[in-house]
Amino acid sequence: MRIEIICTGDEVLTGKIVNTNFSYMSQKLEDVGLSVHWGTTVGDDRESLLAAFQLAAQRADAVIVNGGLGPTVDDLIPSTRDPTMASLMTALSTPRPTTRMGRDIARAVRPGGVS
Repeated sequence: MRIEIICTGDEVLTGKIVNTNFSYMSQKLEDVGLSVHWGTTVGDDRESLLAAFQLAAQRADAVIVNGGLGPTVDDLIPSTRDPTMASLMTALSTPRPTTRMGRDIARAVRPGGVS
């Protein structure tokens, strides 16, 4: 399974904070036998985020997005009501079959309500 972790936030991209989340998530995935193939860091810019999500959707079987939830003026959460963003997020959350998917899915932990 090809996994990509996308970490978002200008503060991460500019080095104002150290991105310990990526190393933590990557190690936890390795602990259960899953390897991260790509790690992407992107700032709080809608177009850059969309480009990162689109690329990840094309090349990865699973995408984990970290960051972006905060009470700051650059919060883009309301833009998930945008049809382009909403359809992209739906596409990213739709399982795509792979030869190893059954075994890997059995090890996955999903939030409530996600199939």
